[in-house]
Amino acid sequence: MKDYMGLHPRKSDDEPGLAETLKSSVHPNDRLLYLDKITDSVKTGEKFEHKFRNRRWDGEYRWTQGYANPLRDEEGNIIRWYGANIDIHEQEVSQNELREKERFLSRLVETLPAMVDCAAPNGEPVYRSQQFREFLGYELEELDSSGKSRLAATLDTSVHPDDVAVVKKRYSQCLSSGEPYAHKHRLQRFDGEYRWVETRAVPMHNTASEIVQWNVICIDIDSEVRAQEALRLAQERLFRASQTASLAELSASIAHEVNQPLAAVVANSYACHRWLSATPVNLERAKQTAERLIRDANTASDVVNRIKALFKHSADERILTDIGNIISEARALLAGNALQHRIDIFIEEQSSLPRLILDRTQILQVLVNLMRNG
Repeated sequence: MKDYMGLHPRKSDDEPGLAETLKSSVHPNDRLLYLDKITDSVKTGEKFEHKFRNRRWDGEYRWTQGYANPLRDEEGNIIRWYGANIDIHEQEVSQNELREKERFLSRLVETLPAMVDCAAPNGEPVYRSQQFREFLGYELEELDSSGKSRLAATLDTSVHPDDVAVVKKRYSQCLSSGEPYAHKHRLQRFDGEYRWVETRAVPMHNTASEIVQWNVICIDIDSEVRAQEALRLAQERLFRASQTASLAELSASIAHEVNQPLAAVVANSYACHRWLSATPVNLERAKQTAERLIRDANTASDVVNRIKALFKHSADERILTDIGNIISEARALLAGNALQHRIDIFIEEQSSLPRLILDRTQILQVLVNLMRNG
């Protein structure tokens, strides 16, 4: 100890003794507690055991573990103290560094934008971050009195009733196979509100490729899910509005197509009536007018049939069809709308197009949509 502390024999009574030197060598920040411990042991006769920083011969303060035990006579009186100081500086520094790393990792886990859970190989939670505990509103230890495993109690208590069966099945599959877990479901918050979360779990293996722990994160994605749902609803409303606008345009075109032959039918009906009412009756002219009546009525009927076919939802009926006729039919359906907007529709059709086996109605719908949106 003298060599360690750099002590030398006393040359006079004025120099401090060993006890005083030992006291003065203790770090100033540790000295008061050190002296209290020493004094208490001397008074009570209890053994002394204390960790403190002690000054070495080169002036460096090093962590030291001090021990002292009393030697007693047959009557139990203390006749001498035996003590030892053990240099534990490297061990203490390593432990302090380890504790600092643990504190850093703890702060890191608690400040992550996610809730963290650690589970045993069988899925039983052994650690849950403060953020996760505050979200759920209960401590892990509170689940031990439920009569269930911690995992089962957590799922039954917090997962939405409509989601819990699927979540349990996915957990069971991943625990059996060792595959990573990823699933979105609703989780009950401490205030009773169910919020959408995304949970991911990855197994951690040892050198023997055995699972020693499951590392789990749970992220609150409720705002994103609700935003996506709002976007989907907005897109649906926009689609319906677009369909309504398109239907209005198509209706105007259809009305024009139907009105033309009907107007001709009315005009020819009046003409036929005049020829039949004339004196003498002009049967030849009445016959010609009646033929025009039949032609225009058939034209109107064709338009109505094409419209019915366009909107008919029937099973797939594929037949050998001339694609040119379907193109002409689509043009006829849109002719009125095109005329209203002063648009000319030109068709460049190859004369050698083969006949195809297809569903006429479906192709007509596609062509109408393409021409209307072109």
